[in-house]
Amino acid sequence: LDAAHPSARLAAQARSAGAQALLACPGVTVPQELSWLPRPGGEGHDGAAVPYEQQGYLSFTSGSTGEPKPVRAGERPLARFLAWYPTALDLTEDDTFALLAGLAHDPLLRDAFTPLVLGARLCVPGHDLVRDPAKLAAWLRDHAVTVVHLTPQLATLIAAAGVALPDLRLVVFGGDRLTWADVARFAQVAPRARMVNSYGTTETPQTQAMHLVGEPGGDSGDPVPVGHGVDGAELLVLGADGAPAAVGELGEVVIRSRRLAEGYLDERLTEERFAVEADGVTGRYRTGDLGRYEPDGGVVLAGRSDGQVKIRGYRVELGEIEHALLAHPGVRAAVAVAVDQRAGPALRAYAVPESAATHAGELQRHLRSSLPDYALPADLILLPALPLTPNGKVDRAALPAPASRPAARGGEEPATGTERLIAGVWREVLGLPRVSAGENFFEIGGHSLATAQVQARLTASLGRDVPIVDLFRFPTVRALAAHLDGERRTAGPERAARRIAARQARPSSRRPYQARQENKE
Repeated sequence: LDAAHPSARLAAQARSAGAQALLACPGVTVPQELSWLPRPGGEGHDGAAVPYEQQGYLSFTSGSTGEPKPVRAGERPLARFLAWYPTALDLTEDDTFALLAGLAHDPLLRDAFTPLVLGARLCVPGHDLVRDPAKLAAWLRDHAVTVVHLTPQLATLIAAAGVALPDLRLVVFGGDRLTWADVARFAQVAPRARMVNSYGTTETPQTQAMHLVGEPGGDSGDPVPVGHGVDGAELLVLGADGAPAAVGELGEVVIRSRRLAEGYLDERLTEERFAVEADGVTGRYRTGDLGRYEPDGGVVLAGRSDGQVKIRGYRVELGEIEHALLAHPGVRAAVAVAVDQRAGPALRAYAVPESAATHAGELQRHLRSSLPDYALPADLILLPALPLTPNGKVDRAALPAPASRPAARGGEEPATGTERLIAGVWREVLGLPRVSAGENFFEIGGHSLATAQVQARLTASLGRDVPIVDLFRFPTVRALAAHLDGERRTAGPERAARRIAARQARPSSRRPYQARQENKE
């Protein structure tokens, strides 16, 4: 369980897993919502030994009903992966790895165990460092990291920092759609690195397909293939009738392998997604991803077939956001959608309030108490009713875009040079026509990924470090500008003392003139 997640979510995960005890890391405050779990003490435990074939672990994915979906996986697929992966990518004990995966995100197992089984060096950045791409890029350089696993979004932000990474020799992308433009941008800061696009899901532990990128293929927004199945796995693209799709034909991506997860704790979900073939060993998992075969048999992904989206490498069920909104007593109806913004894919939610007493700010606070940061909508729009199609379903195409926001604080325009610079960066990142001096970044569509882009651009424009924490502490144009300008100025009394000293040091020939002026007054 990641202690950074909302306590209500942690409690839901513990309940869904049927947890029987809680082991807390040193220095972590256990939330009250988990107090029902016993805390074993002493060294070791009295439990009976579990046979190896029954040992395993649970990982959580987003659930459309608001409850997490625990995925049950055995240790054999992970052990097989750790035996195959280093050889496939020429990893050695001389490499230096970075642990960038979230603590409750299943790629953690790859990032942590790969260097450990090799006896290689593993560097772990602080939590705040991961949220600050410019500092993270410098950290990767200073620690001479040679192997790194990145989501395309994080790679884009690191590349934007412009920090050269000469020691980086291997970059493995995964978790979301990778484009040739992403590859080209990152190649500029890591020209010696070999780049690989990998594919796998929580239900198909770790890497199940891989594509060696080779030379960057231009800077287009076209997707990079995820390639072919690896280590005995097959990537199938099947049509609605279950038959293999033709080259270029859209279908659902199905992973066929002997090393899949065992299923969900929810047996109904397991039956929907997993299937075992006649040999009783080989399994198939329906990913819900759409894809196409290329002429060489490789696969290119093309979005999702259900209500699931990828946000910064995390899978988010839109139904989970809707369920969280409907749990508020002041909400009558709700719907969530994914939208493309300049800063990358973002979430937008719509709610129909029970009365005028329900405000968007209140609902946003309610969502923060139950959803992790990556699942929070960038926009929350209140509507008198949801638009419907003739057959009574929500007409998502008719949902309105955010209205032009009224300027805050009487429409104050950015006044100083720093205010105008900040407002201009916000407009570019968020794609807004206008930003006033008093508007709150997080109330006009800002989110953590956009914050990182703002930080990188301000750092480059000002020629000095802008800590990302300052963007959270001073969320309006005016407050942030005052803070940044204040850092360059001396304190008020000291400035006044300097002005007095400067006047006293002026040539005496000016003083009679000043006296005559005072007499006239």
